[in-house]
Parts: sequence; C-alpha cells; structure tokens
Amino acid sequence: GCWDKKEARENCCSERDSLRDRLTELKDSLVNTDIQNELDKLSSKIYFFGDSTGIRKINHSKINQIVNILNKHKNLNVTINGYMNSLTSNNNHINNLDYERAKSVEMLLIEKGIEKSRLTSRGMGHKNIVPIDLYDSIFDETSNKYLKFNKNMRVELKIKNTR
Repeated sequence: GCWDKKEARENCCSERDSLRDRLTELKDSLVNTDIQNELDKLSSKIYFFGDSTGIRKINHSKINQIVNILNKHKNLNVTINGYMNSLTSNNNHINNLDYERAKSVEMLLIEKGIEKSRLTSRGMGHKNIVPIDLYDSIFDETSNKYLKFNKNMRVELKIKNTR
C-alpha cells in the first residue's frame, strides 16, 4: 500500500538525482574537452630558443588568451608541462631546462592574476618528444622576420582537475 508508493517515489527521486548528476558530469566533461582543445592550440605554439627559459614578446598574445580562458573558468586547475629536445647530452640540464620553461610560464600567469594554487609545473624530460626535424616558423614583429622553433622546445597546458 502506502509504503510501496513511498518507497517507489524515493527510488524515483534517487534515480532522477543520479541521472542529473551524471548529466552534469558529462556536460562538464564536454566543456573541459573544448577548453583543453583551445589550451592545446595556444600552448603548443609557445616556443623557446635553445638553452632559454625566457618568454619572448611573440608569445605574449597567446599567454593573454590563456589567462582569459583561465579567468573565465575559475574552477579549472592546470599542469604546465615543459619540454626539451634530445640534442643536449646532459640529462640534468634537460630536466632542469624543461621544468624551468614550465615554471617561467607559470610565473607569467601568476603575474597576470592567475592563482598559484591553480597551477602546477613539471619537466617532461624526453617524454613525448617529436621528431627533431619538426619546426614551426613564426613571424616576429620585433625583429621583422620569421623565426624557426624546434617543436620540442615548448610547453603544454593540461587541465588537471576542477575545484
């Protein structure tokens, strides 16, 4: 009688709440995928010269776009992965340089108002390196010429989690 109806209603509400939670998770996942794709496009074009951690003026518009994304989505935390090519024989130098590149991007993001607690930097060493002959040419308005960058001398931003 009444007990069965009450129990059925509670089960129905519980299932509805579970479905609502799952839909929210799926929606967040799709949004995060779109944001990650945008971060991939922007951060994959932030290059460094050999043995350098300095962020050139040519990269600042990309950094500003990343800041805009992170400001719009304040619940996102990101990991900044730094990379280095495999030409350097001193592995300690490579691991330190890739980390320092990631850290220099992190510091610039913090300088532009992103909370430090949302950012993690790490060096990737020889992980995920691309063939050494892959380069991008980017026009540098400061020098008024195209500059050639090895695709391994880069950083990548990856969504770590939401808070």
